[in-house]
Amino acid sequence: MIRQVCLVVLLCSVGVFSRTLEAPDDDWAANWEGFIVGGQNAAAGQFPHMASLRSTANSHFCGGFIVNTRWVVSAAHCTINRTPANTWIVVGGLLLNSGGTNVFTSAVVNHPNYVGSSLQNDISCLQTRDTMTFSGTVNALQMGADFVGGGVQATAAGWGRIGANLPLANHLQWLNVFTLTNADCRSRHSAGNANFVHDNTICTFTQAGQGMCNGDSGSALFVGNTAIGVVSWGIPCAQGFPDNFAHFSSCESSHKMIRQVCLIALLFVAGVFSRSVIEEDLPENDWAANWEGFIVGGQNAAAGQFPHVVSLRSTGNAHFCGAFIVNNRWVVSAAHCTINRTPANTWIIVGALTLNAGGTNVFTSRIENHPNYSGVTLANDVCALQTTNTITFSANVQALQMGSVHIGGGQQATAAGWGRVGANLPLANHLQWLNVQTITNDDCRSRHNAINALRVHDNTICTFTRAGEGMCNGDSGSALFIGNSAIGIVSWGIPCAQGFPDNFARVSSHRNWLIGHTG
Repeated sequence: MIRQVCLVVLLCSVGVFSRTLEAPDDDWAANWEGFIVGGQNAAAGQFPHMASLRSTANSHFCGGFIVNTRWVVSAAHCTINRTPANTWIVVGGLLLNSGGTNVFTSAVVNHPNYVGSSLQNDISCLQTRDTMTFSGTVNALQMGADFVGGGVQATAAGWGRIGANLPLANHLQWLNVFTLTNADCRSRHSAGNANFVHDNTICTFTQAGQGMCNGDSGSALFVGNTAIGVVSWGIPCAQGFPDNFAHFSSCESSHKMIRQVCLIALLFVAGVFSRSVIEEDLPENDWAANWEGFIVGGQNAAAGQFPHVVSLRSTGNAHFCGAFIVNNRWVVSAAHCTINRTPANTWIIVGALTLNAGGTNVFTSRIENHPNYSGVTLANDVCALQTTNTITFSANVQALQMGSVHIGGGQQATAAGWGRVGANLPLANHLQWLNVQTITNDDCRSRHNAINALRVHDNTICTFTRAGEGMCNGDSGSALFIGNSAIGIVSWGIPCAQGFPDNFARVSSHRNWLIGHTG
């Protein structure tokens, strides 16, 4: 009933390690006590799979992730010298110093082929003593069965140190990263360390200043709701070397109830996104597909100018994505915004002009993600959210029609949202809007590199404007529209307004599915 995740991950450590390897500056570490440098605070329920492994003195020493109601997965180097009696499993926590539930440990199963000297098969499973009760803050990750190569955006979360010689993060941190190929990974390491990048290793790389550090070995590397890797080892902290994880493929373990997943994935971090795609040759390493805001070069909207616009927020009232109203009980957004969310931790705010005041929360009763959504390729990046309360239409609250006509190149359209107004700038408090021009899909692909062109699907619609005008982080899920007709849904791009096309899910291609769910 349990699939084991077997990963080789080199962990960067600057403090306490349980396994060290060769490094140019003797700064290796395989058993991290934390690993997010350059991340941001997670919202309550944003990553309900997270587990904190602790000593019986309540001291966090490694991460883990839930795979069903009785088992969590971690790294073997975290548990090889531990017993159920001295290991606590805390789930549902957002902070280390408060909250969460200890479900204790009844069994620790380390991979039978784990090798401490090389970190091969660095994976373990821990059985909980108490059955976990799933909720908005406690839930399982699926274990991926597909090989993941280079150029894929993934996410890591944990309570690891936020920098060399700095303390563990009390508040759960998260960061989007990008995978590399194993050949590229080995070429970035010294000759000695390259020998520890096994065929069942997955690697990530980001710019110096973003990446892994000490404290959360055993945590998941994941795409959407699917685990693809387990934190194993690296050279801390965010010094410009790849971070290393185990690769999930179908191997059978000697433990009859465990199916082993081995993965190769190199993660590259480019800011904070909830879904992004890798640009392997970006001039500025500034990708992002899951924007938290996206209007650069726009202008302030007037009250009631765009009454369809919706702000999706956490229950802490933090805006994380946009959406648009399609009738009095449904809004439409992007699947990458909602794939890890539940109705319980998602608010729907309508009728707002500013983020810090106004608007009405109609809450969420149901989330429907497109059944063919792919977190790896961002195909079918569409979802629908049903409101708990009926939306009352007014001058400031109205629906958009869903366009049924295929839109080609050369059309002027409009985008509106509260996204960032530039790279590394805050979200716009006042709703912004911008007119943009559609381009053909062929033109769109030709403006991207070969890797990114593969993510321009037939059901994608692209826009392009001059450098200095376009999309940035913060409002994935918002509408691209002409008049009162939605033609696209913000999906991914290269922020912020650097001269590359912006990419949307085409509404006409998904209209039948949307109408089937929203009525």
